[in-house]
Amino acid sequence: MSKILLLGDVEQAKFHPLTGFDVRLKNILSEHDLMISTDYNLLSDLPSSSFDACILMIDQWIPLSDDQTHGLMEFIYQGRGLLAIHQGISIQARPELELMMRGHFTHHPEQCLLTYSPVMIDHPILVNVKPFTVKEEPYRFILDQSDGLTILLTYAHEGMIHPAAWVHTYGKGRICYVSPGHNLLTLFDSSYTYMIQNSIRWLTK
Repeated sequence: MSKILLLGDVEQAKFHPLTGFDVRLKNILSEHDLMISTDYNLLSDLPSSSFDACILMIDQWIPLSDDQTHGLMEFIYQGRGLLAIHQGISIQARPELELMMRGHFTHHPEQCLLTYSPVMIDHPILVNVKPFTVKEEPYRFILDQSDGLTILLTYAHEGMIHPAAWVHTYGKGRICYVSPGHNLLTLFDSSYTYMIQNSIRWLTK
């Protein structure tokens, strides 16, 4: 059983409170030992912790402290995993974390019905994942698509195809980012559920 840290916000959340998402993720990841917290300082001690992976749904869009930033980066670099969901990309407020994530969030149009389609590649995160349609915020990114980054999920909006999930390595560790996750109902879609479960298995392999 893998030990996972889920970090998010409740009272201090600007747009995306963890309430409800924590319960659903605990259900989705019932085969793992999931610890849920709002304490960012846990990031500082991640390298010496017993966690196998970290799930970020933090929603502050302000820079993490030096200790929190270095703790998270070292945790992954030494061989553990990171899953960032939707607003978890807010760690880009620290330039070094933006570089680590290899994706820069720029903006999003109004939320609407979006169909997310798995890229036609053989990847363990995409097992049992089929195209799914949910109401979501169409996040836009600038990606560093140099060697090693693999796009897993895309969506069509305003006549263009946009990336919605990707994976890459960082040091000895692995990183997965999944853009859908603004609305709690998204987490009840079967394909989304498979993707989150598969992501944690891949990250802790």
